[in-house]
Amino acid sequence: MLVLAVCGSVILVNKQGTKIQGVTLFEKHIYTGKVFSVKWLSEESVLTSGPEGEIIRWSVDANLGEVERKDVWILPTSKQRWTSAATWIQQYELLIVGDRVGSVHVYKKSEKNAVQSFFKVHGQGGTTDVHYHQGSVYTAGRDGCYRQYSITQNATLHLLYHQKVAKGFEWIERLIFSNSQMSVLGFHNDKFVCYDVANSERKVALQCGGGHRAWDYSQRGTDVRFVCVKAGTVQLHRATINTAHKTLKSSLHGRELTCVKHLCSIQTPGGTTVSVCVTGSEDTFINIVAINQNDDDLCQLTVKERLQGHVSSVRCLATSPSAISIDKKCVETSSTTSPHSMILFSGGGRAQIKVWCINIFTAMSSISENGTKNNAREVQCQYELLTSYTMSQSLKRQKHWRSTQVDSNPETRFMDVTACNLGESLKNDDLHGFHFLAAGCSDGFLRFYSFQEKTNNLTLVGDSDFHQHCVLTIGHEVITIDGAPSLIVYSGGTDGKIALWDISKIFSKTTEKSELTLDADISPVLILPAHQSGVNSICIRQVHDSEYVVASGGDDNSLAIHLLTATQKSESLQRNTFQLTLSVIKRCVQLSAHGAQITGIQALEGGDIITASIDQRLNVWRISPDFKKIDCILSRYVSVADIASMDLSNVNITNEDSSSKWQDQTVVVCGEGFQLLKLRGIVVKRTHHKENTTYGKYYI
Repeated sequence: MLVLAVCGSVILVNKQGTKIQGVTLFEKHIYTGKVFSVKWLSEESVLTSGPEGEIIRWSVDANLGEVERKDVWILPTSKQRWTSAATWIQQYELLIVGDRVGSVHVYKKSEKNAVQSFFKVHGQGGTTDVHYHQGSVYTAGRDGCYRQYSITQNATLHLLYHQKVAKGFEWIERLIFSNSQMSVLGFHNDKFVCYDVANSERKVALQCGGGHRAWDYSQRGTDVRFVCVKAGTVQLHRATINTAHKTLKSSLHGRELTCVKHLCSIQTPGGTTVSVCVTGSEDTFINIVAINQNDDDLCQLTVKERLQGHVSSVRCLATSPSAISIDKKCVETSSTTSPHSMILFSGGGRAQIKVWCINIFTAMSSISENGTKNNAREVQCQYELLTSYTMSQSLKRQKHWRSTQVDSNPETRFMDVTACNLGESLKNDDLHGFHFLAAGCSDGFLRFYSFQEKTNNLTLVGDSDFHQHCVLTIGHEVITIDGAPSLIVYSGGTDGKIALWDISKIFSKTTEKSELTLDADISPVLILPAHQSGVNSICIRQVHDSEYVVASGGDDNSLAIHLLTATQKSESLQRNTFQLTLSVIKRCVQLSAHGAQITGIQALEGGDIITASIDQRLNVWRISPDFKKIDCILSRYVSVADIASMDLSNVNITNEDSSSKWQDQTVVVCGEGFQLLKLRGIVVKRTHHKENTTYGKYYI
């Protein structure tokens, strides 16, 4: 079928084979002026756009030659008031259109005017495509970007993210999906281009003279056909996608990995355990990867999402449980498991922090990797960019003549970040939806931020230049004494010192502005001279009611252990405020714990310590009961060179009785590669001079 629009009339003719039979099926004068555009919504539905922004949806019956008028809507006033792209979502009875000025409008069947509008989001070139795929709405335009939206319960669109396709590729015309992979069609200079978004490469590039022409594209397997009108003639181009080279294993990142976080482990209905991790790299990308672990211990790594937007390398990652889930997609994908929703903070070069909301769930997969139909469930991921922050932007909002602070260097790098949900950590309902973020920076400052999920505002609430050197690592721990939780932040820098900060007492809620502010000067409650040079990694673990172990690894290849005791002293009985005091009981150091710098350290369930180093070894250490000796009880060589980061999953208890329990943990390391290992162990109870404690036997 072919639709023509001439002088306010619509003519529908029949097409069979290669010739058009001159049989008019339908002809009707529908507008008093021009018909500006005609769009096929489906094989049985047509959308027309006429004068004064009037758009009409028609139902077409080609067999009977009948066309029925269904719905009428009105476009908002603009300079070029007609549609350039549209899609009809029958499930929600929504019409989503893009117009010639780059706006996107949402219409409900029962309402004549737009219920939601995104004005000029695709620039002056206009919106060129609107596509509905697997519960999400995608729009593209001639600004070189595409946008993904989710559909809320109120049948409105919620922007998840917008993304630039490639440098210099501005003229985007169409989005196509094949086997759940998206490709972008458009024009770059004088060529027609089909761009593979997942692999960031051109699949097809044909010389056609550039845009501003009628064209169409089809692909069957590796055969490609492109037809266009050039100089009044119709030209047909044929091409074949080169599949001679086979990629045995695609790269995870383009450059070395700098950080890794284990997000969650999900058990699929088929019995497969899927570990979901997030990685950052020098290539400025953040990847969310799923690792399927079969019964034969064979792992398959799949990149679920690739997060873009950092202008320089991604140096650090931190997660915090989300107070507001973004599970808008779960109904559409028929998810049967509660989603894992979390806030992801990413920091790196050019003093840039980005805040994302990550939603991980299982859903039905209709198409497998080889293109066949498959009804199995798989892990899926949905993400949303909440805000982007740079220190230069925050300085522009300030009135410099009212502040005595020194301007920050725009080349400052966020070396490490840590985050927590204040409402959950401090057991305070007034802090629901507030997150605390601490960042260690290359200029020697510790910077403290508050993030509110309701407003998506990331606010700098305080800083400290205590270290006077580059801050390499930062973390936090919640210490509870007599039922009162305290939030402790620990930091280490190139000065070899570890500083512990009590953050919980200096936070209060300002109800008028709904923001968090600092009520007191920021100063450490305890300073530990731990290493001769830089401190690369720190962890804290509770061993008794008021005793905590602080373990650290540094550039001097040594492992330092400090045993601390925590007490609270009343500052004011009237205000019911307390001061946390930390003091060192014992100290133990293992010199030359590794053959190179220690870059990762974590505490295990049984009180033991696991370390990772550039010497490509994972070591498990046990501290003697008298705190005088540290023994290496397990050492394992790993395949990743120049290990930059290590993380552990939560403990999975497989078997437990009165005297012992078997448990599994997943260890992930990254550097010049990525490796996942399973740490199996048995934790056995033993008698200590104070109370019952535990020790473990481990296998990797």
